[in-house]
Amino acid sequence: MKYLLSFILFCSIVTYGQTAEDYFKKGLSKSNLKDYKGAISEFSQAIELDSNYALSYEHRGYAKNNIQDYNGAKSDYNKAIKLGANRAYVYYARGNSKVFLGQIDSACKDFKKAEKLGFDAALMVKRHCN
Repeated sequence: MKYLLSFILFCSIVTYGQTAEDYFKKGLSKSNLKDYKGAISEFSQAIELDSNYALSYEHRGYAKNNIQDYNGAKSDYNKAIKLGANRAYVYYARGNSKVFLGQIDSACKDFKKAEKLGFDAALMVKRHCN
C-alpha cells in the first residue's frame, strides 16, 4: 500500500511538472508521425500552460489544417500572428486555410505577404490571385 501511494504521488508530480515546452515537443513528435489529433491535444496543453506560446498556435494550426478543420487552423494562425509570429510560413499556411474556406481575396493577401517575407508562394498566387 505504501508503495502504491508513493507511485501515485510520483506520477502526479511528473505529470504536473511538465512545461509548455515539453507539451510542444510532444506535439511536434505526434505531428511528425501524422497523429494530428494527438498533436492538437499536446499543443493545446502547451497553450493552456502558456497562452502566449505563438509556436504552439502555429503548429496546432498546421495539425488542424491536416484534419480539415480550416476555421480552427485559421483562428490559430491569427493568434500566432497576433503574438508576433510574423514569419512567411504562417501567412502562407493561413492563406491555404482561407482557400479551403472560399476566402480567396483574403488568401491572396496572405500569399502576397508570405512572398514579401521571403516564402515562394508564386504557385498559389498564380493559381488563386489576379
